[in-house]
Amino acid sequence: MDILGDADATRFAALFDVLIRHQEFWDIAFVIAVPTTLVDPAHVANEIVRFSRNTEKMVVGCMLGGDSIRSGLRILRGGSRIPNFEELEDAFKAVGSILEVRAVRQE
Repeated sequence: MDILGDADATRFAALFDVLIRHQEFWDIAFVIAVPTTLVDPAHVANEIVRFSRNTEKMVVGCMLGGDSIRSGLRILRGGSRIPNFEELEDAFKAVGSILEVRAVRQE
């Protein structure tokens, strides 16, 4: 779901609440956030952590922006165990590898 480039942490939170209520409609959430003047990376990261704690589904962070999102990365890494990828392709490849391993184990 695209919440547009001007989304702040409140809009992320509202979307996460919808996804939590309707977990039967999705399997993996790739949360992509880029720095803007409206977005505090720490607030977005806290919302990602809250979202992850309220679902058994896979939540993958894609907070992009290097040093400008450092505060958000500290939160994701600080005990929440939410992976973050700085390149979308790396995120998709990593999740693809996990799904392949799971499929082999189920055979």
